[in-house]
Amino acid sequence: MAVFDRDSFTEEQFNNAIIKAEANHINCAWSNEAFELWFLLHFQFVNHRMSRRDYQAFFEREIKKASKKEYVYKKNDLNTYTLLKEHGDQKQAIAWAKELRAKFTDRKHADHNPCTLVYLLIEELYNPEKVINL
Repeated sequence: MAVFDRDSFTEEQFNNAIIKAEANHINCAWSNEAFELWFLLHFQFVNHRMSRRDYQAFFEREIKKASKKEYVYKKNDLNTYTLLKEHGDQKQAIAWAKELRAKFTDRKHADHNPCTLVYLLIEELYNPEKVINL
């Protein structure tokens, strides 16, 4: 499974990456606009566009509130998983991610914002015997 986010890629680049992966039978766990959306969904439902910095700020606020400790988000921080596990709600994040995905029915993935399919990766990791068919 390929895991990536939109970042600052053009609509064409983002959409083509998904189309090429699908054509080669590669499932994708993409996020639009940023992977940090997945983190934030562990704490709150987000259904409006935000920048990467906004996701990070909201995530920092939620971790501070839940842990009662100062927290500064760092990309690739090995402690993020532990913080999500201790303070977040993965089942709720999955439900909210599915709700976001259901809002979009077309193939213009770059316009699906906010949206994350990271829950597909999580479900596959917890159920490796199942093949996820998108």
